[in-house]
Order: sequence, then C-alpha cells, then structure tokens
Amino acid sequence: MPIFILLCLSLGYLTVNENPLVGYLILPETIYIGASLMALSGLGLLIKKIPQIDWHDGFASATVLVWFADWHSEFQHDVPMFYLFPFYLALMSAFVFLVFINQRQAIDEQTLSIMHKAQHYNLL
Repeated sequence: MPIFILLCLSLGYLTVNENPLVGYLILPETIYIGASLMALSGLGLLIKKIPQIDWHDGFASATVLVWFADWHSEFQHDVPMFYLFPFYLALMSAFVFLVFINQRQAIDEQTLSIMHKAQHYNLL
C-alpha cells in the first residue's frame, strides 16, 4: 500500500497548502481516469497474470482519486474532510500494513492451514 499512502499524504498536503494542482485533481476527467484505473486494477485482481504488480494498491489509489474529485463538488474547498481524511487514511493504512499485513510470516502452521482450507473452499 505504499502508493496509496503516498497519494493520501500528497492529497492532504496539497489541500492544506491550497496548491493550484488541486484544481486539476477535481476536474471531471479525474473521475473517469480514476474509474478506468479502478476497472483495470479490478481486472488485474481477477486475472492475476502479472503477480509483480500490487493490484490492491492501484485499486485503492484510484478510489481515493475518484473520491477526492467527486466529493469536492459537494462541499466547500475548505472543509476539514479534504485535508484531514487523507491523513487519516494514510495513518490507518500504514498502521494496518505494519501491524497486521507485515506480520504474516509469524502465523503459526495450524492457523495457516485453516486459512488455506477456507481459501480453497472460497468461504471468505
């Protein structure tokens, strides 16, 4: 999730400093670009032909772009949601990544075998 975290931090920074680049990020074309990236990432997740690319990160990043562009038209530009929420998302993503996802090698064998069985039967 490094691209997602960096994108959230960048959006928060640009919004706090009222950078002119925010004007380009709220254009309607950004929604179409983000939706296209979401569809491409979704297909990449389903097909799994290129395992080197983190498709989850691409999907989450595209979702943040669509959220930022779409919701900006609903509120005033100085609403705290647009400069606090990206920082919150980055903080929570980093926390989950470091505490939970990064610790997957410490899972015991019994739990891992149960998780593989659940995955095999498509229970989750």
